[in-house]
Amino acid sequence: DKAGVAAIMQALDEIRQEDHRELYAAFTTDEEIGRGADHFDLEQFPAAWAWTVDGDAVNQVDWETFNAACADLTVHGVAIHPGEAKGKMVNAVQIAADIAAAFPGDETPAETEGRQGFWHLTELAGTVEEAHATWIIRDHDTEKFEERKAFVQDLVSRFETKHPGCLDLRIHDQYLNMARFAPVTQNGEPEAVREAREAVAAQGLKPESVPVRGGTDGAMLSAKGLFTPNLGTGSWNHHGRYEFASVQKMETMKNIVKTLMKGRDN
Repeated sequence: DKAGVAAIMQALDEIRQEDHRELYAAFTTDEEIGRGADHFDLEQFPAAWAWTVDGDAVNQVDWETFNAACADLTVHGVAIHPGEAKGKMVNAVQIAADIAAAFPGDETPAETEGRQGFWHLTELAGTVEEAHATWIIRDHDTEKFEERKAFVQDLVSRFETKHPGCLDLRIHDQYLNMARFAPVTQNGEPEAVREAREAVAAQGLKPESVPVRGGTDGAMLSAKGLFTPNLGTGSWNHHGRYEFASVQKMETMKNIVKTLMKGRDN
């Protein structure tokens, strides 16, 4: 979990012994789906651009993320003894399950890759009296992202006609595709990306930039005006029990961070 922090702090410690320029590093909480970056004060971080260290492979320079939203559904039911339930019971957890089953089964994380977006049911729980379901909504394409949110709204509205007053849906954006906020350049590659790719190449690696099937705090900061591509940490299998980090790859990332920090005169 702290592989990126370790690489940054080791780079800072080594530079402190070699150089005396003014450098800025910051650490945020909650990640991109939380609220940490919302409170990031750019006035205290006077940079033209920045980089996050929050990815996997150390040769990657990521500057395109998902657009992301979360849909929270609460279903209010009516509980009564099953023996006398006809015309009276409203089974909240059954309604929530029926709504979940109405989503396209081939547009889940387990069935998609590359630039394909998805809906992802992350929670479904409840009782006859009240149930709750949560989906995350993801797509790189802005228009398709809006269509996915509209699909959820329309689907719940159809169930609302069958069960009036029982459904409460709230959809909110979590972060937006970082590429939407990339500075326009003549060659199509922002300066922050070019510098990072050069730092990766200096380690004898082939730099790659791929559409991230996720997000970073950099997406939030880019939307606020500080374009912030993402670098790797030398870790894999994120968000699962088989997650691990490579000390050798972390050392490489430390060197990349040092190159970026020392590569400019301001």
